[in-house]
Amino acid sequence: MKKTKWKYSQLSFSLLELFQQEAHCPENKLSMLEIISALTIKGYPEVSDKTIRTYLSLLKDQGYQIIYDRKGSKQGYYLKPFLRPGETFLLVQALRQSNMLMDKRRKKIEDFLFRQSSLQKIHLPLRKEPRTKVANLLDICLTAIQSHQQLQFHYFDYDIHHNLVPRHDNQLYHISPYAVHIQNNHYYLIGYYKPKKEIRNYRLDKILHLQILEKEAILQPFFLEDYLESHFNMYKGSKKVLQLELRCEKNSPFITDLLERFEKITILKNHQPNMYHIAVKTAITPPLISWLMQQSSYLKVLSPTEVIEQIQSRVQNLLDLYPKKR
Repeated sequence: MKKTKWKYSQLSFSLLELFQQEAHCPENKLSMLEIISALTIKGYPEVSDKTIRTYLSLLKDQGYQIIYDRKGSKQGYYLKPFLRPGETFLLVQALRQSNMLMDKRRKKIEDFLFRQSSLQKIHLPLRKEPRTKVANLLDICLTAIQSHQQLQFHYFDYDIHHNLVPRHDNQLYHISPYAVHIQNNHYYLIGYYKPKKEIRNYRLDKILHLQILEKEAILQPFFLEDYLESHFNMYKGSKKVLQLELRCEKNSPFITDLLERFEKITILKNHQPNMYHIAVKTAITPPLISWLMQQSSYLKVLSPTEVIEQIQSRVQNLLDLYPKKR
């Protein structure tokens, strides 16, 4: 008797699995007789119509949309997909573009996503060399954030051989974690660093010996959006209005890049066709200077003076490094 009860306690899982595999759209409906037959093969003999309807009702209560369809030549039940095809594609693509999971674990998650969708399995390229270490660190960081506990770790930099070198004589960092953010395919831990009394960010792949401490996190006013606005590529800088001369056609692909970099762009003047005087508010950081120099075909800095001077200094350094041959 105990064995029968244990088996029947698994009936809802077997029923859900049956729908996910065999009846996930109106074209693949299952009649009550087909459901009973399939469950018998799975090891559930003598299941009645009433029992199946009870378990279908339980699945509906849990949020699964099981539909009884009377249309067409065949009446029957099917599971309405939880995910739309486009949503499934985006999630699977994100999984495959990330190299944080081992193939076996990634495949299990993908199979689960496809079972929640009407989308058939698709071919997308995989990133090589999975970085499972970062995935493990993410688990620890998110646990600490949710439980409001401090984190302890050693922080490193990379040398020319891509070896990790301890920062600040291998000192231990104690951080009150607030958030995790992804930027340029790198994950960053953002938290309060008490010795400097400021909120800082740390790249996860440069963290070793991460541990959760039995210490309550120090909570400071923190808004992720405000923090990111004061940083450019995760580098902190003073936030200022940058005035630029934009030279490109109004439907140029560069406009898309510009809109992705800056949340708000104000057009101050339209000098002539394909030339605009614009203003953006951003953090003045070394990566911003590098980006502005890379986009010199499209952008000219008009102000502030300190940005112009930083660009001039870098250009002069380049000229000194690569002098003209006489």
